[in-house]
Amino acid sequence: MDYSEVISRLKNKDAKALEQVITEYNHYVTAIVYNILKSCASAPDIQGIVNQVFFQLWQNSEKIDTDRFHDLKPYLAKTARNAAINERRKKRAEITMEDELLGNVDDALKLTELRYILNSAVGRLSEEEQKLIVSYYFYEMPIREIAGQLRLSESAVKTKLHRCRLKLKTFLEKEGVFHENDLL
Repeated sequence: MDYSEVISRLKNKDAKALEQVITEYNHYVTAIVYNILKSCASAPDIQGIVNQVFFQLWQNSEKIDTDRFHDLKPYLAKTARNAAINERRKKRAEITMEDELLGNVDDALKLTELRYILNSAVGRLSEEEQKLIVSYYFYEMPIREIAGQLRLSESAVKTKLHRCRLKLKTFLEKEGVFHENDLL
């Protein structure tokens, strides 16, 4: 495939060029989106994001910098990654920490008791671990921002969050609280 020709045809809104790009890169874009969203999105949602990536290509084709992108693969990868991450952030905002750890509880008395237990469990964590949990789950700060504030690498923050969740899970299990969909 001659990418400069395809990009040129896309800029001229040639639908056949878009079809050619979709045929060539659909599996590639789907793999990127799936790997980012597999734990929080359904197959139709993932396909919707893939469609959105190709629609963005079509809409923004005249803005593609041919000096920077000689091949569409990096452009599509960047667009797919950004779209999937944005979707994951939306999904994460819909799920509260209590939902992840405790599930849905209908009885208000049980919910109050569970909140007390959860607060108690978070209180058992070190000060740094509490900052991580509160920043990530309650203030919904991105990993990058948390890493900057705590002067840690992003991978260190992810590792520490994982360990905090495991500690919380252990604390909650000791209190007799189990989550039916064990997300940890």
